[in-house]
Amino acid sequence: MGKNSLNVQLYGYTRNNLGDDMFIRFLVSSYPNVNFSINIKNEKHKKPFEGLENLKINICDNVLDVNALNNIDACVYIAGSIFMERGNALKHLKDLSVFIETCKQKGIPYYFISSNYGPYETQEYFDISKRVFTNCQNICFRDKYSHNLFSNIPNVSYAPDYLFSYNYDNYIGNTEKDTVGISIIDMDIRPHLAKYEKSYIGYIKSLVQKYIDEGKKVFLISFCEHEGDEKGIDKIIDSLQEDYANKVERLLYKGSIDVFLKEYSKIEYMFCTRFHSMVISSMLKQKTYCLSYSTKIDNVISDLNLYKDFLKIENLDNEKCVNLSAFTILSNEKWEQYNEEAIKQTEAFDKFASLQIR
Repeated sequence: MGKNSLNVQLYGYTRNNLGDDMFIRFLVSSYPNVNFSINIKNEKHKKPFEGLENLKINICDNVLDVNALNNIDACVYIAGSIFMERGNALKHLKDLSVFIETCKQKGIPYYFISSNYGPYETQEYFDISKRVFTNCQNICFRDKYSHNLFSNIPNVSYAPDYLFSYNYDNYIGNTEKDTVGISIIDMDIRPHLAKYEKSYIGYIKSLVQKYIDEGKKVFLISFCEHEGDEKGIDKIIDSLQEDYANKVERLLYKGSIDVFLKEYSKIEYMFCTRFHSMVISSMLKQKTYCLSYSTKIDNVISDLNLYKDFLKIENLDNEKCVNLSAFTILSNEKWEQYNEEAIKQTEAFDKFASLQIR
């Protein structure tokens, strides 16, 4: 790492979640002249970032360590659903607010990249959020709903999700015919979704059986073991009769982004439950169909006019199995538009970095 380079403290969701790991790897590799450092709680979550020469990884419990700000020129938090008011969220937000105020006092700009806001429940959470966004240098939301909530704050902006601008060239064009992938989440570990678990497992089970009966090879796909995706897959396979269960393939993300994307991109049809499977499959020009489990997915589909037709988790009991003829490929025009607009996620940080590195 060069001594005269920019030193940036990086924050993200480091639990071997494909989308978040791609965020970090993409950002760090896009700025080879910037020295990044990141605090990770668990050694086993380092794998996605191996080989990045300009990223220093510190294994430590205290991710928000003010003492780590010595010789730091800027802070960047790149992650998606980080402003949901659940569990200890209010305490975490208060800690973050204090930390960002400390950064401001020290003259260290703080950037948020590719986030969305909510759901939130209390006025207190909303008010502290406003303080956080006012004190940071810039926050670029990935949906218009979040942006509009705080649009009266000058340093709040909007662009499509950062992974719309990822370089997928190495993965496009190696499709294997008659393959169907289904990205899975575990409803049971998400308290607000637990009530839909039975209908979700039942629906996915029916899809698997239908597509196998139609002669397709079916993959159940995990983006994040830590969030229970693999448990969700086990539940679905356990619900199947043996002759179906034996035909199902598992595709599990284990921290190697390139290895995973090479296998993922071969699949012809992708039924997307995961937010980032919707983004990645669209940009890979796969035939896609979406099952939304949250307003963040609804909002992005609406913002980008991504699909004319998609399913919602709360309606599955009344839905028939979706036919593969209903799956759609993103048009070239939209592909280019989203790819170009998503680069604006890093626009504010880009201006700062280019000024500093001159």
